[in-house]
Amino acid sequence: MSLDTTKPRLVFVTRKSPLQELIERHGTIGQARFYLEVRGESVAYFEDMHERLEQACRACNPPCLRISGART
Repeated sequence: MSLDTTKPRLVFVTRKSPLQELIERHGTIGQARFYLEVRGESVAYFEDMHERLEQACRACNPPCLRISGART
């Protein structure tokens, strides 16, 4: 395994999205959906936010950079 050290490195330090936290807390997306619906909320908001965060991270990934990730 060789590292390409000729490209600059970009390191993303991210947190879990609210959707990921809900799934971690409740075990499955179905359980998270049930939890929210009982409280009159929709999982669609959390799914949309998660997708927009993922798109933003992908948009910041130019091919001239090496990407490393860390999650807090």
